[in-house]
Amino acid sequence: MAKYHIKKNGEKAICRATVRACPRGGASQHFESVEDCDKALDIMNEKAAKNEFAIARVGNKIVISEESKKSIRDLTTAQLNIEKIENTSKLIRNTIKDVFEELGVKKVNTEYGGLSVIAASQRTVVDVDKMMEADIYSDYLKDSDRKSYVMFKIIGDEDGSKRKTLTKPDNFEVPFSKDDVVILDNGEARLSERGLALIKNLRDIDLSLKEVKANHDEMRDKLNETMREESLPGIKFGGSTWESVPETTAKIVDTQKMKDEGVYDEYTKKIDTVSSLRARWAK
Repeated sequence: MAKYHIKKNGEKAICRATVRACPRGGASQHFESVEDCDKALDIMNEKAAKNEFAIARVGNKIVISEESKKSIRDLTTAQLNIEKIENTSKLIRNTIKDVFEELGVKKVNTEYGGLSVIAASQRTVVDVDKMMEADIYSDYLKDSDRKSYVMFKIIGDEDGSKRKTLTKPDNFEVPFSKDDVVILDNGEARLSERGLALIKNLRDIDLSLKEVKANHDEMRDKLNETMREESLPGIKFGGSTWESVPETTAKIVDTQKMKDEGVYDEYTKKIDTVSSLRARWAK
């Protein structure tokens, strides 16, 4: 019985593979009827014309155009690169923060923007365990709508170690030390040329990252929309998966109700937060 698949150029064809596996994919990419193959092609072409991911599901068959496969690969690469750049930015910020804290510097203004150390503090959170012990936890829950999104995973990386390795900053020493900070007689701090160069580098990283993330988020939302339209719970591709997480309603603690009924202070606790470096970049 003839089976049909879609070639790289987007045309349908009878599968001739007999001895070796078909390079166009396994059973889920092959159709038993030419009508189903045509239907998949129509869906893919319609989506491509609307600048969407050309992904079609007909029964239990799933096909993806070559251009969309490339887009998913690019999306995966961008996901990991964004995380790596974010970790690099965090490494630079922590180095600058540690030097500032050691010297007692709280704020530095530069031509690229202002940097300030946000001191370690405490924040108030709901003490869920205490509420459950008092058997009042369920009395203070409310519904919270959660939007649908796509979640990225690396296949076989349940503990996240591979992802952590792939997104680890390149091995380099951040060029910044106490010697790059000059405390003036009026107590203000100024940075050396090397220090200013690092600040400029950090600013460039932050601004470019913002743009890259915006483009990435747009593509990710498009992928999620197509997956939902085609009722696809996930796509396995190139050693990773993109899973569509549906809209849902979660239960969260209604802190306003706790305050209104006078139990907020009794059933909250303080937790420590670490210090951080805030940057307000000049436009």
